[in-house]
Amino acid sequence: MKTTDVMEVPIYGLTEAAQYLRVPLNTLRYWVQGGGSVSPVVRLAASDPSRLSFANLLECYMLSSLRGI
Repeated sequence: MKTTDVMEVPIYGLTEAAQYLRVPLNTLRYWVQGGGSVSPVVRLAASDPSRLSFANLLECYMLSSLRGI
C-alpha cells in the first residue's frame, strides 16, 4: 500500500475529527457539507456515513489555523 493510499482511508467520524481539530462540530460540518448555496470546502473521503481521511484532517487543520488569523 502506498503512502498516498493510506492518507485517503476514510477513518475519522465528524465528531471525532472536530475534537481532534478543536473546532465546533457545526463548523466542521459546514466545511465538509456546505450550506445553502455554499459548496463544501473539503471533499470527504466517504460520504455515507461521513468519514474524513488523514488528508482531509490536514485540510481541515489548515482551515482551522486560518480562522485564527
